[in-house]
Formats: sequence, C-alpha cells, structure tokens
Amino acid sequence: MESNTPLGRKVTVRDIAAACGVSRATVSLVLRDSPLVNKDTRARVEEELRRQGYVYNRAAANLRRRTSSSIALVINELANPFFAEFAAGVDDVVGEAGMVTLLGSSSESPKREQAVLGSLIEHGPGGIILSPAEGSDASQVLAAVGARTPLLVFNRELSGEQPEYAHWDSLALDNQQGAREATA
Repeated sequence: MESNTPLGRKVTVRDIAAACGVSRATVSLVLRDSPLVNKDTRARVEEELRRQGYVYNRAAANLRRRTSSSIALVINELANPFFAEFAAGVDDVVGEAGMVTLLGSSSESPKREQAVLGSLIEHGPGGIILSPAEGSDASQVLAAVGARTPLLVFNRELSGEQPEYAHWDSLALDNQQGAREATA
C-alpha cells in the first residue's frame, strides 16, 4: 500500500483509513484501543499507522472534546534555582494528573512575557501559572490570555487594576513569616 500523503503534510486519520480501505471511525477505534475492532483489521491499521509515521494530533482532539492535556507555566527567571525547583515541582504534579507542562520564560521582560503567553495560549492549555515579570501589567496579561483562561498568578502581583471580570487566583509568598521561622 502506497501512501498518498504529500511530503511535508502531517499524516491524518483519513490518510490511514484510505490506505487500509476502512472508515475513519475504524481508525479512531483502533487509536482508542477499542475491543470493537476485528483483530486482523486492527493489525492492518496499526501497521499502516507505523508505516506512515502517524502522530496523534492532541490539539485537534482537545478542540473536539473541549478539554486540554496541558498546563502552561511561565516563569520570570529560568536560571534562578528557586524557579527551576518550582517548575520541577509543578511538572511532577501536572504529570501525576496525566497532563504535560508547557514551559516558557519571560526573562523579566513584560514584552517577552506577552510573546510567551500569546504563543502558549495558541496550544490551548487548561490553565496558566504565571510568575509575572517585573512591571507586568494586569490589562496586558488579560489581553494575552483572555478572561476565560484559568490563571494562577504566583510569586508577585501584577501592576495595574485586575479587571472585574478576570477571575484569577494568586499564590503569594510570605517572606517575612518564612524569615521568622528560618531564624527561630
């Protein structure tokens, strides 16, 4: 069976179905490991998936189901060991929930933060954890992520007024209490 998929284009369920002479629904059932597919048909479809190098399109599936399998994390300084450890902890928890972490860094630049947020939001994360860059503005963050994206602002506050319709959570560090406990 020859693939008719043009070079440079991702292989789709439709391509696999056409190559195997089955419906797209049958290929989908194979991908979901459904017991409803005959073992010979399953073997033929699985072989074609391997042969054509099919890669599951999580973004398309998320759009169909209106779900996400990722959480975005934007930190302001990757080289800082505190943020590296925080990112590792977030990734562990997100991984345990069966999701993946999309990581970005603002390098303490509000302009870079806007670019990172804009790019990450295109991937449709289920939510964003943001450690804002110094001088980061609430209205600019809202413009980048929208009012419906769950957002946890961590480590420092955003400057400016948080719009009334933007329901963001925040996680602040109590450095004074931490210093008291450390010195006690």
